[in-house]
Amino acid sequence: MTRTGQPCLTRLNEINCSCLPVLCDNGKPNLAFADSLSEGLGFLGGIVEFGEGRAKERQETRDKVSVPHFSNAELHQPTKLYPNIKTPILPTQIMTAATQPPAPSPTVSPFQPSGHHPHAPLPTTTLSTLLSSPTPIPIILDGALATHLESLGANISTSLWSASVLLTNSSLIYRTHLSYYRAGASIAVTASYQASIPGLCENLGLSVEEAEEVVRKSVELAQEARVDYLKELASEAACDARSREEPSKQLQNQYQNRPLFIAGSIGPYGAYLANGSEYTGHYPLLPPFPHSIPILQDFHRRRISTLISAGVDILACETLPSLPETTALVSLLQEEFPEIPACFSFTLRDESSISDGTPLPSIVQLLNPVPQVLAIGVNCVPQSIALPALKTLSTLTHKPLIIYPNSGEAWDAETRDWFGARTEKRDLSERCLEWWEAGARIIGGCCRTTPEDIRVIAETLRDVESRKGEEP
Repeated sequence: MTRTGQPCLTRLNEINCSCLPVLCDNGKPNLAFADSLSEGLGFLGGIVEFGEGRAKERQETRDKVSVPHFSNAELHQPTKLYPNIKTPILPTQIMTAATQPPAPSPTVSPFQPSGHHPHAPLPTTTLSTLLSSPTPIPIILDGALATHLESLGANISTSLWSASVLLTNSSLIYRTHLSYYRAGASIAVTASYQASIPGLCENLGLSVEEAEEVVRKSVELAQEARVDYLKELASEAACDARSREEPSKQLQNQYQNRPLFIAGSIGPYGAYLANGSEYTGHYPLLPPFPHSIPILQDFHRRRISTLISAGVDILACETLPSLPETTALVSLLQEEFPEIPACFSFTLRDESSISDGTPLPSIVQLLNPVPQVLAIGVNCVPQSIALPALKTLSTLTHKPLIIYPNSGEAWDAETRDWFGARTEKRDLSERCLEWWEAGARIIGGCCRTTPEDIRVIAETLRDVESRKGEEP
């Protein structure tokens, strides 16, 4: 499965891939703790007061967002689908149903969060600042969304996978984000991977405006989790100060003193098709490249606009399988959303090419000149090819690398089940160090990874940085 619950076809060599042409030249409160506990108590108390002041309001409003609510049974009823659809709707068919074009993005300083939400005051440090630090700083990404949702009892068997939980039991998504923050993640990825506007409209019969509210809710849930986690830390710090005890191990963790970010997930067109094509890049219903570019831009435009207006700090353009879709996203961001930074991560055919067969050098050639692209890397890939791909990328770009591979298990498409052994604790820690040494600066997990896996990654990289600080 992907981090959102989609089958992850890790036997890439068994997939009938279709190569596409290679392109020619062409940072909510990010409330960092004060340098000393005594200096920071007033600030921390402010977080507590803020959190308590919001608690009742959140309780009253959490389920009052203007998003239609469906039970799991209703999500499976054919009457909730468009009755006459035989093939997926092209994005332009749904986008033309909207009476208004997307609101233009506000003009803000480059790479600052453009949205504002009452749950999320603007952070004081951007991800770009951390990644450009002269001394490399590890940034911990969260893990699989669907895997933890299932452990909490969520049903993700619909065509929308974990995105359906935004409609049926959104509190589970909030709990998942909170669990990953507690485990040491610095970045929470929203539950919008499969929540494309066309997909929500097609599968649930929503209007474009209703679909946008679903996407917006995915951001609000992550924002609530971030505020409540900071409230937990502030409350614990205040308790430590009152008892005059040493700060807890949790507060000693360097990652707790850093900004917490929210990344808006942008899943590929193939995730909307739900036919495994995010692992091939083969979109037969679209015209050939470059004529597919406007259609792919139409597909992504409104979700990106909604995520930005809701207040994400960065976009996670993830599980991308093809050069045409990457080209469409890059040009869309540059032309219409120049204020938002993004990370680009890809699925792979092998260690030297992405899923459609495009060589990694051609992908990097496209992304290297774009300042908005903060990191390049891979996700939803077997660990066996993740490291070699990272080593290749490190020779092609000076940008930080991002990696969040699968757990080590493999997906059997015939039996629709996972097989093989997970990479556990010690082995995961060793691999994490290898990824770090290969240039990865944002590290997390994808399919079948859990908060415990993220805890192992956070502790491993914290130890790396501690040793660095002790060097003369």
